[in-house]
Amino acid sequence: MGHGTHWEAVLTNLEEDFAVAIDLGIQKGEVVGIRHHENWSGPLGKRASDVTLIQSAKSGFGALGIVVSADSRTYLHSAFPVSPKGIVHRVRVLEIHESSFGVEACITAQIGDARINFFEPYFAIQSDLYRPGAELGVSLAGIAYVLSVPDDGQAVMHPEIGKVHLGGAAMLLPIEQPPPSALPANGFGLAYVQSGQDAPGLDDYHFRGPVKEVEAVQFLGRAALRMTTTVIRADAGEREIDIELYALDDKISDGRRPFAGGDVTGVLWLQGIARGSSACEN
Repeated sequence: MGHGTHWEAVLTNLEEDFAVAIDLGIQKGEVVGIRHHENWSGPLGKRASDVTLIQSAKSGFGALGIVVSADSRTYLHSAFPVSPKGIVHRVRVLEIHESSFGVEACITAQIGDARINFFEPYFAIQSDLYRPGAELGVSLAGIAYVLSVPDDGQAVMHPEIGKVHLGGAAMLLPIEQPPPSALPANGFGLAYVQSGQDAPGLDDYHFRGPVKEVEAVQFLGRAALRMTTTVIRADAGEREIDIELYALDDKISDGRRPFAGGDVTGVLWLQGIARGSSACEN
């Protein structure tokens, strides 16, 4: 689960902008959680280690770094854009796909009659909450790699019922379903942070949905939007699954601005945070 692709959602030029994002989002961020491990199997071998989460996301959209201290050495283990202010839904955990020496994970969960995969940004400090069968309140949010406002009147041909208009449709479609073994376990440090992914992750989706609210926010000083968007209608369409969706202004294509009552479409990275950590309140 290298985060090079995820940084492309928020940085125009990865090589030029990455250092600025790390400075503003992590070096000038706040500690939101620390976990001590007596015998952590990390890149330096098994040893006592402290794993610290440092975050700057005051608008609900920012950056988070995982910093590891062991044997008087401190290093940035991983970093990624984060959207900690999502919309809480009840889910049942099905599978946990750990990576990065167990401090990151993609979670497979049931939500109503739907099945989703989401990245848990705070897994390093609240992994104990996740076990198969556990029911949790999880705040769901998405970071858009690209986003656009679709044309009015878009339709698709259904083989049985004919033309179906897409206005107001809610769709969250996996880009690809690589096996969990495709998530690397041994990446760490800045080289790992900047390395790109060869394929989409389990938690990357094509999406389309109606927008209920739009608000201007910032990502580390860059103009962005926060949208409340429906991406799934579960339980035979009776239950709307809304998420907070974040997109930088320069990731919105064609110059058409999202608006409440309209639709948006694009590609997103889905994140979910169990509401069992004090970090959720920062």
